[in-house]
Amino acid sequence: MIILTRQISKNNSKKLSIGEDGALVIPEGYISIGKEAFSKNKELKNVSLPSTMKKIGIGAFFACSNLTSINIPNGVRLIERSAFSRCASLSSISIPSGVTIIGDDAFHSCSMLKSVEIPNTVKYIGDWAFKFCMSLHSVEIPNSVKYIGHSAFASCNLMSIAIPNGVKYIEDFAFHDCMLKSITIPDSVKHIGKFAFTGLLSVNITFEGTLAKWAAISKDEKFIDGVKEYVIHCVDGDIANA
Repeated sequence: MIILTRQISKNNSKKLSIGEDGALVIPEGYISIGKEAFSKNKELKNVSLPSTMKKIGIGAFFACSNLTSINIPNGVRLIERSAFSRCASLSSISIPSGVTIIGDDAFHSCSMLKSVEIPNTVKYIGDWAFKFCMSLHSVEIPNSVKYIGHSAFASCNLMSIAIPNGVKYIEDFAFHDCMLKSITIPDSVKHIGKFAFTGLLSVNITFEGTLAKWAAISKDEKFIDGVKEYVIHCVDGDIANA
């Protein structure tokens, strides 16, 4: 019999057996992983979650420094704040279809993270969600996303970013100190925060709208502060600073 009210807490997580190889299979019936349930667990190397799982809670796997892989089943709807923050050995993550929110700090400082799959159900990418993911060279943001949080991808090694049509808010420092050479911004954007694209030497920005629509966006005057050379290509003309 599957009991759909069970939560893994920091206390009862110790009753689950981790194999000698660092593998943990969480049995069917558990629907959520509670706050800091496995935080700072150095034994964990790979985790298999059950199909009944719905939520990965605050700091659930925080600083599990030897965790290299985890399968997140399609039933999961929420990845909360700091769920995988500082999992320094995690190299790839596939977020399942159905997740709508990637919480603040969710993958902060996952320094070996090279591959992220974000489904077309995510609407909100939280503050600092992927900050200091220094091995992340590319990411595809789906059309469903409306909000890219403060420092969401700051200090990643992204070479280019195509922000999809549908995004409305790009918050402060969102892509600060990346390696960006090209940026595509849709005309759905209503706000670009301060230092959103700073820390670059030069960059080409393609805006998928008119000069008038670009001027109408609420932009902090320092959204591209310190970039010595840039060109903003609009459909009816360019804005250059060289």
